[in-house]
Amino acid sequence: MPDPTRTAAPRRRRTGPVGAVTALGLVAVVLTATPATTSTAAARASDASVAAPTTGAAALTTARLPLGNSALPEVRRSRRLASGVTWTAIRRGVQAAKPSAIATTAQGPWGVHVVTIDPRAARGRLAVTAGADLRRSERTSTLAKSTKALVAINGGFFTYTADRAAPGDPVGLGILRGTITSEPVAGSGAVGLIIDAQTARLTISRFSWAGTLQADGAEGDPLPVHGINRPPVAAGTCVRIPVAESGEDPPEPVNPGDVPPLASCAGTGEIVRVTGHWGALTPAGPGVEILVDRDGCVLRARSTRGGALAPAHVAYQGTGGAADALLELSRAGCLQFSERLVDQDGVEVGLTPSLNAVNGRQVLVRDGAIVETRAGRGFQGRNPRTIVGRTARGVIAFVTIDGRRPTSVGASLAEAARVARSLGLVDAINLDGGGSTTMVIRGTVVNQVSGRTERAVGDALVLLPG
Repeated sequence: MPDPTRTAAPRRRRTGPVGAVTALGLVAVVLTATPATTSTAAARASDASVAAPTTGAAALTTARLPLGNSALPEVRRSRRLASGVTWTAIRRGVQAAKPSAIATTAQGPWGVHVVTIDPRAARGRLAVTAGADLRRSERTSTLAKSTKALVAINGGFFTYTADRAAPGDPVGLGILRGTITSEPVAGSGAVGLIIDAQTARLTISRFSWAGTLQADGAEGDPLPVHGINRPPVAAGTCVRIPVAESGEDPPEPVNPGDVPPLASCAGTGEIVRVTGHWGALTPAGPGVEILVDRDGCVLRARSTRGGALAPAHVAYQGTGGAADALLELSRAGCLQFSERLVDQDGVEVGLTPSLNAVNGRQVLVRDGAIVETRAGRGFQGRNPRTIVGRTARGVIAFVTIDGRRPTSVGASLAEAARVARSLGLVDAINLDGGGSTTMVIRGTVVNQVSGRTERAVGDALVLLPG
């Protein structure tokens, strides 16, 4: 992998909380409540197995996790997975929590897994995978095995059980190999994580997107395109879809300020672009559907939505007055689609094949400072967490915190931010958590998922071998 500091910035296999993974070759290090008084031998062990397990491996700070009482014992076990890639499992606290105390106890325990990836030494590449298509959900372990990933973690928020026909549909920004496959959503805490596989850089930001459609060669005002790869909202209605999130398992209706809706209210209807990433069948329902080839030339116009979609074709679906305008536009023969993705600073994102992205909720750390978050009580509280971030040196970290169990109580958003900062991350984002939180190493789930079985998710971040 390239050096990011030299580039311009723009079911479930039951595993114990940490101890059960010792068979995979983890080296144990105990951090006491007063690490400054640790014996010389222990200090050398810590330096060798945690801070730098092997030459060229990504470093993990030895600062104790700021979770619970400061006197709690903490055990770390580390393993070098590949050049520049290190896995550290952390167990903080000993005594199992009472179920009634999980949300408030200061005794823990906590089970945390961290994979650090140093782009200067790692030979693999980072990517995002959504499996066979966006519409269906798949387990993180399945996505990891299908891509032969060395490491995988669950990715962004998705519709889950709120849409039985499309449970894997992302709710927020999605990019696969430089193609926008899901538009960003507006709302409190909605952010995106863009990964550049070529430069190994992460971009965490609020993003906005705009798309237009017009007749090829026409000079008139184009039609607005309201979304990508989702069902369009019917005219005069509002659709608010809860997502699989850290605070809701199973999901329930949420406060409007907690998680943004799938789409804004559609007073006169919507136009949505559906690509082959969605699946072999377009979303069915009332409205119209225009099918175009790779050059944008119209192949078919239908007075209802839903039909076969070849990988090389694109469908435009319209509802309400937008459907009438779309049908009229299609008579031109060939259509031209344009889109623009802009970050929170107004900088347009240049879409290249090396870009991949998932959505998140809440920035945890920005420029080395913890970010105060505002969200509903359920989302703010202790839950399993999935975190991605980077250090000042450009080392990338995948972090999972197990939760909702007496063996690991989880982390609030504030606790998750403190953990990210204590690990040396200067920028970090909160991805989908709760029952979705999963880390897979060489095809094996290494964390303890909170549900009875591993949850199927919308997408996953993967480290592919070089």
